[in-house]
Amino acid sequence: MNIHPFKAVIPDLSKIVTDDVFFDSVREKYAQYREEQLFLNVEEEAIFLYEIQTRTQLHFGVVASLDLNDYRAGKVKKHEKTLVEKEKTQMKLLLERGAMVKPVLLTHQGSSILRGKIIDWSSITPPFHQVYFEKNNENHRFWKISDPTQIRELQDIFQKEIPKCYVADGHHRLAANLHFEEISATKDIKDDVFCAFFATLDLRIAPFNRLVENVDVLGLDFIKRLEQIANPLTHKHGEPNKKGRWGTWINEQYTLWEWKTETIAPFQADGKTDLDVDILNEKVFKEILGIKDIRKDKSIKYIEGTWADDYLRKRSTEGVAFSLYPVDIQDLIAISDADGIMPPKSTWFEPRMKNGLLVQEIN
Repeated sequence: MNIHPFKAVIPDLSKIVTDDVFFDSVREKYAQYREEQLFLNVEEEAIFLYEIQTRTQLHFGVVASLDLNDYRAGKVKKHEKTLVEKEKTQMKLLLERGAMVKPVLLTHQGSSILRGKIIDWSSITPPFHQVYFEKNNENHRFWKISDPTQIRELQDIFQKEIPKCYVADGHHRLAANLHFEEISATKDIKDDVFCAFFATLDLRIAPFNRLVENVDVLGLDFIKRLEQIANPLTHKHGEPNKKGRWGTWINEQYTLWEWKTETIAPFQADGKTDLDVDILNEKVFKEILGIKDIRKDKSIKYIEGTWADDYLRKRSTEGVAFSLYPVDIQDLIAISDADGIMPPKSTWFEPRMKNGLLVQEIN
């Protein structure tokens, strides 16, 4: 991969009263905050080492500009089909703000050389910039790498050690940037995009759960039809503990299910990856609930796995809530390498990057 340094913009923490509130609002209010001089220019181009400290782990990454020619050459693997309307929304935000307020999150198979370099360099000097989020008990730290020799060293590592990356979060932002570069008449705009690179071992995939509203459980004979394709294991509440298991909340009553062998078999044929979300969409949403277009149906609500399971229980009075086991990162990689497409809202990556911690402005 080919990466480049960039001129960053960072928040002026001396003027921010409440970090959580400020950063939650940056997505919509960046232009206003910039006018109010709540952001500062970093004068020299740099690549940034990035460390996120959560309650349980240290996560290491690199923030830089990715050469869009790598994207065009197929070195950036996607697993999600973008929607035109969402691309337009991202383009509108990009133009209104004149900036990307959060990098596209890319993951890669990892490099011991890169990881060693990040740890070594970040241990030598104190962070250039850091923000603590009390609500999540997370510390986000950045080290600025502006020395030309060190930048070249990082670029060489990426070129030799990281032949390809996978989009973890930001498919629509990436597409919007590509369109922006293509239609822009300004010749001095760099042909690159603001990205954060994390190895797979530094990321965790949480489930993306579902709620289908206004389900007539009795009229559809819903439970009996589920029993034709899956075995009920228990009514004692517990999150699905392995692939192939999933839960339902119906009127605040829980059931843990496991797909029957004959249900899974067609999804494993011809080397396919048998994702639970694919089976759920086909066998439950389409065949039982009669939902024809999963991507457009407004009765489906997607609930990221960070929400407490109690939330699913309460919402189940409005329909049927489904709790899922998270997608394995190697399944995501296999699908991406095969140029396959995963269903919408299949993955929720953690830790989450925050809007406005580092910003890259456009001309």
